[in-house]
Amino acid sequence: MALFDWIKHRFYGRKAEKKIIELSASEPSDLSEKNDEIKELTSTSNSFTTLLFGKEVQIDQGIDSVYYFLATDLDKKGYSDALINMDVSHMRLNLDKIIQELLVVIQDAQTFYNKRMNDFDFHINSRNDLGMTTTASEIEFEKNKMTDLIKNLKEIEDDTLLRKGKCQIIMLSYEIGFKRGLAAITEAKIFGKKIDDQ
Repeated sequence: MALFDWIKHRFYGRKAEKKIIELSASEPSDLSEKNDEIKELTSTSNSFTTLLFGKEVQIDQGIDSVYYFLATDLDKKGYSDALINMDVSHMRLNLDKIIQELLVVIQDAQTFYNKRMNDFDFHINSRNDLGMTTTASEIEFEKNKMTDLIKNLKEIEDDTLLRKGKCQIIMLSYEIGFKRGLAAITEAKIFGKKIDDQ
C-alpha cells in the first residue's frame, strides 16, 4: 500500500485520502499490470547459453553479448595456436575467423533489437489507440534508449569491418598470445627451455 500512499500524497495531497479506494491484495491493479507489461517489454535480460572459444557461457542478448565477446581474453588461445601451427598465415586466418565471429554476434544483437523495436511499435500504437498515452510515452522512452543501442552496435559493426576501434582489443589479445607462443618455440629450440602449456 505504500505505492498508493505515495501516489495519493504526490498527486492529490492529504485532503484526498478518503477519496482513494484501497485495493485489496486479491484484486489486480491496473498500475501493477501496466508496470509488469512495461518491464516485460523493456527487459533485455533474455539470456542464452552459448559455446564461446570452447567455454559454455550464459550471456544476455543485445549489446551485452557483443561486449562480452570483446572482453574475452584470447591470449591463451593465440599462444596454444602458435604451438600447434607457427605459420603467420595461420594467425591471420584465425584473426579473420575471430572478426567473422564478432560480426555474427553483432548481427544477432541487431536482430534481437529489431524484434524488440517491432514489439515497441505494436505496443505504442495499440496503447495510443486505447487512449493510454502515459503507457505509450513510457514505451516510447524505452524505444529511444534502444535506438541509441542500435546506433552503438552499428558503429561497432562499421569499425569491425574496417578492423579498427573496439575489435582491436580481441585482435591484439590473440596476436600477443600468438607471438608469445612463437617466442616460446624459439626459446625451446635455441636455448633448450621448456615450453609452458597454458
